[in-house]
Amino acid sequence: MIGIKGIDGGPAGGSSSASRARLKIFLGYAPGVGKTCALLAAGRRLRDAGVDVVAGFIDTRGRSGTAELLEGLEVLSAASIAHSNSSRAGFDLDAALARRPGALLLDDIERPNAPGSRHARRWQDLVELLDEGIPVLATLDVFRLESLNDVVLQIAGARVRDTVPDSILERADERELVDVPPGEIAARGATSGAAGPAADPFADPGTLLALRELALRRAAEKVDADIRTYRRDHAIGTTWPASERVLACVGPSPSSAGVVRAASRIAAGLRSPWAAAYVEAPGARPMSGEDRERLQAHLQLAESLGGEVVRLSGRRVGEELLRHAQEHNVTRIVVGRPTHSRLRDLLKGSIVSALVRGSGGIEVHFIAGGEEPGPPARTSRVSRPVNWPGFLLALLLVAAVTAGASLVRTFLPDTEIVMVFLLAIMVVAFFFGRGPALIAAGLSVAAYDLFFIPPLYSFTVADVRHLLTFAMMFAVGLAISSLTGRLRRQGNEARLREQRTADLYALVRELAGASEEEPAAGIAARHAAMAFGGNAEVLLRDPAGELRIASASDPRVRLDAEATAAARWVGEHGRPAGRGTETYSDAPVVCVPIAAGESVLGVLALWPAGRVPADAEQ
Repeated sequence: MIGIKGIDGGPAGGSSSASRARLKIFLGYAPGVGKTCALLAAGRRLRDAGVDVVAGFIDTRGRSGTAELLEGLEVLSAASIAHSNSSRAGFDLDAALARRPGALLLDDIERPNAPGSRHARRWQDLVELLDEGIPVLATLDVFRLESLNDVVLQIAGARVRDTVPDSILERADERELVDVPPGEIAARGATSGAAGPAADPFADPGTLLALRELALRRAAEKVDADIRTYRRDHAIGTTWPASERVLACVGPSPSSAGVVRAASRIAAGLRSPWAAAYVEAPGARPMSGEDRERLQAHLQLAESLGGEVVRLSGRRVGEELLRHAQEHNVTRIVVGRPTHSRLRDLLKGSIVSALVRGSGGIEVHFIAGGEEPGPPARTSRVSRPVNWPGFLLALLLVAAVTAGASLVRTFLPDTEIVMVFLLAIMVVAFFFGRGPALIAAGLSVAAYDLFFIPPLYSFTVADVRHLLTFAMMFAVGLAISSLTGRLRRQGNEARLREQRTADLYALVRELAGASEEEPAAGIAARHAAMAFGGNAEVLLRDPAGELRIASASDPRVRLDAEATAAARWVGEHGRPAGRGTETYSDAPVVCVPIAAGESVLGVLALWPAGRVPADAEQ
């Protein structure tokens, strides 16, 4: 039995708060592992420590050992003790709220309540108890989690009816894994009735092994989260290699595909989680359409191989990657060998050098991935149009400044005239961009030399010191144009983020007022259609597991046969398909899954007005 300190062993790290009651869950992988016995043993320890413990609902399943552990504990009522799975015993929520014990023991939180009860499920009673400030110790089997419903169906061949939302397990301050070998469960003969009255699919040894692995992973997730919280609270920057975690550094380079595959192989060999990270520098020049599509293909490859996609933002790529690695306790970083010249490293800095120097205890793996062809562009690359009005206005503005300065040159020293030209360059850069600003800088140097430096009206320079002035004028003009262009890009990015935030806020605000599936689906379809300028349709699963149309932004638009096949494939595999993807690419729609954890609840079908939104953020 693996335990984590908390209710009966002192405070534990995590997201607990003093403003609400604590929850401890005894997590098992199948009936018969001993969850109820572990629950009662913990209750007896708390009672011996002076805590007011009450058994709210306990199912002894007719076992004498379980009944003995129950002896001496206060029971909420005789009707709350069951002696078999078929018993009609139930939990009295109102009696528990009136009694307000220091700790309440609650067995089998997935069970339905009796007809007429305030809540349909016992886990809903548990939530109300916690909200009212009553600490709870409860039991749960991992195959009862809603997100694992489809996974358990594939493993055991039976769908579990009584499930619990994953948020209940995530809300737990502690998870104690109750674990015994599968052979011991078979010897007890205790798995009957786990999923229904039919032949028990949970008695197979292979099924038990798979469920045991799921339970171990869920318990390890909590331990990993506690480690990250402790490291953050104590400002620990060094890596703790208690478990392996791999990070792949991804970019638009064609060789990044090899980095992603290498990271996947390394993580598979270590049986560890991994992620693919891309760092976007704020204010940097936007990528070309071809580079952006290649980057998106690399991120989609990482997702298809089971990796997590992480988008970071920072001016220094290497430092941002190291910061993320240290925060998430990454033990290995996989990066491609640089293929550019050393001059670029000298001018812009080397990402590889930054990773090696700052890695500390993190291993850095270099992958010599060959140049791979990127995905074919879906549309021809359009060259940026020449800003002829900007160039013309730059010429006119420099001419006007030259004429004005010539009229007042007797009153202004040469240094003031230089500042007037720099002001003109800044104005051109701000309103017309970098290209016209560079033209304005060159024309300003030429005009200053021709009309203000002796000998006049000649490009000959009598004093070589003026050459430094010319160089400084052009360099300052270049710097001003670069900074102004960066500010313009940052301003555009800020407006885009503001618009996305406003769209998300409007969506969340409307969804908060929707209590049923149909209105929520209608809201989602309408906002998706508004965001991408087309039509959208939301398909949800019916009780039989088939997709049905829940709502559409335009009722006149319907899925054809190919689009229906794409939507069905998305519902089964949980990955995007349709127009712009590699699956059902000829379909007129792009379909994306609506998922909760590992369970696909439905599909969003989108008819975009223009190009398919290739950005993962969109």
